[in-house]
Amino acid sequence: LRYKASMDVLVFLLEQKPNLVEEKDIYGEFPLHTACYNKSPLEVVSFLIECWPDALKGNRICRGTPLHYACKKKAPFEVVSLLVEHYPDALKMKSLNDETPLHLACEHQEPLIEVVSLLIERWPDALREKAMYDYTPLHLVCVHEAPIEVVSLIVKRYPDGLGEKAGYACDFTPLHIACRNQPSLAMVSLLIEHYPDALREKLKSCDYLPLHVACRKQASCDVVAALIEKHPEATTEREKNGELPLDLAITYDAPEDTQKLLLHVTGLFNDKEDNKACVAEEATNFFTEIEWWSGILLVLVKYPTVITQTSSLHIKTIPDLLSMVGHCCNIKTMWKILCEKQDLFKDI
Repeated sequence: LRYKASMDVLVFLLEQKPNLVEEKDIYGEFPLHTACYNKSPLEVVSFLIECWPDALKGNRICRGTPLHYACKKKAPFEVVSLLVEHYPDALKMKSLNDETPLHLACEHQEPLIEVVSLLIERWPDALREKAMYDYTPLHLVCVHEAPIEVVSLIVKRYPDGLGEKAGYACDFTPLHIACRNQPSLAMVSLLIEHYPDALREKLKSCDYLPLHVACRKQASCDVVAALIEKHPEATTEREKNGELPLDLAITYDAPEDTQKLLLHVTGLFNDKEDNKACVAEEATNFFTEIEWWSGILLVLVKYPTVITQTSSLHIKTIPDLLSMVGHCCNIKTMWKILCEKQDLFKDI
């Protein structure tokens, strides 16, 4: 089985010595374990189960059931489904590292969504189970940067997992973990949307917010913008050593546009700045350049008159600007812009 012998060879061996299917290797594991670990075809797995169903249960010595091994090695859906059908109790059993089959299925960069969905469907409480260092399946898909469809499925079925803490010090939220791995914008946006409070959670050991983690790990500008959007004050938070997110971005050589974004947002919160109008206008220009309308809104909230004083807004940005102001600012701010900057709208 380790060397993927043909079905004919397997049948021949068991005809000669039927008890071979019950023999343990040096790790205390049965041939069915070996078949699942080496991703043997469905017909082989099915044949071994038929020969001796008790192999599905594993034993006290081995490191998991055949289902654990199949999930660990990313076996096809048909194989996992067969194992679950014949021995559903394996869904609730744990490996030596306290991992359920769902944990192991989530430890892949590209987990099979149909397998994850099956495991959740057959035992939803697996989403609450904690492996070593208190990792839940949600933590693991964030560690391994799973496709957004898999993360979304887990969040939908167990949204409370977004507030669960894990790691060596048991203080990493899924958002913190995602930010360690240069995540996609879709991943970060999903986690923030369903649990924005994570933006304010700090790591016990270093006082890192998710924004600090992202800056240290050279996150892209769009990811950092997403982290700032719902909690812009995070740019002013200092970690244990007194470093701002901007300081970490510079120290760890984050992308240039990420550093610029942090520089401008941090500047908006600097009450000691003498030339506030200049700072606000430069921020407006940069936010307009990268089309970050939430940044424009932030400028409006901090300095309501800046937009009416600057002449550098591009004509194409005006509809987006007006839409943002209309949705998020009061009628006086909208009216002030319309009255004092009519030249911006003459060509629309």
